[in-house]
Amino acid sequence: MIELVVPRQLVIGPHEFKVEFDHTICHDESRAGEISFRTQTIKLDPHQADTENQVGLWHEILHGITSTYGIELEHKDLDRMAVGLTMFLKDNFGAQFNFNGIEGK
Repeated sequence: MIELVVPRQLVIGPHEFKVEFDHTICHDESRAGEISFRTQTIKLDPHQADTENQVGLWHEILHGITSTYGIELEHKDLDRMAVGLTMFLKDNFGAQFNFNGIEGK
C-alpha cells in the first residue's frame, strides 16, 4: 500500500491550482468538485466520502489538463477516466489518498 498525500497545490502546465475543501459547493448537486482557472483553485466537497473526493480530484485534474492542452473530451469521458485512474492506482499499487493537509475538511 502507498499513501498519496494530496498536496495543497497542484501544477497543471503553467498553472498552479490551490486544492481546498469548500462547504458551499456541490452539497446538493451531482458534482464532486470544481476547477476555476480564474481563481486557480480546485474545490472539493468535504461532505462526500473520501472515495468520491478521490474521483472528483482526478476529474478536476483531467479538466485542467484537457483545457490547458486543448484536448477535446466529453464530460462523461472525464468521469470515466477519473474512475479508471482512481481504481488503477488502488488495484495495482494499493494507493490510499490522504486529504488531511487540505484546508476546509
